[in-house]
Amino acid sequence: MLQVIIAFIPGEATGFIGGYMYGTVPGFFFSIIGLTLGSYISFMLARLFGIPLVRRFVRKETLDKFHSFMEGKGMIVAFLLFLLPGFPKDSLCYILGVSQMELETFLIISTIGRAPGTLMLVMQGASIRGNNFTLFFILLSVTALATIIAYFYRERIEHWLKEKIKRH
Repeated sequence: MLQVIIAFIPGEATGFIGGYMYGTVPGFFFSIIGLTLGSYISFMLARLFGIPLVRRFVRKETLDKFHSFMEGKGMIVAFLLFLLPGFPKDSLCYILGVSQMELETFLIISTIGRAPGTLMLVMQGASIRGNNFTLFFILLSVTALATIIAYFYRERIEHWLKEKIKRH
């Protein structure tokens, strides 16, 4: 939970540790509950204190970019951004807190959008705990490949998202 609010602890570490400590299923649920609570608190802090608080957690360039990006069609875009590996989801929680998005929509999008990546991290931690290094390296490779693809195609993804918004 604190990892999302304070955002100095890498989110990848907490999911991995959750899987290592508790195994796949309990680790996944503990991680999702913590992520959801942290996301809720970040969203509500931004909603309560507004842009001045958000600027403490999010660079101005990032905030400006996402405000124009999210206007009007935030639900689809936000969901896709929560799915992207390596994307700064904690900052997104604060940004969405000052948007027009409803709390219920935010909670559904952020929780479901974070679930696949969280599951992968928890499974990696659980595989190390169980000494299943083959599974660990397979999962790590899939995660790394998805992150590399998202990084190298980030401009195309951003362009695609902008076009999708314009069409709606």
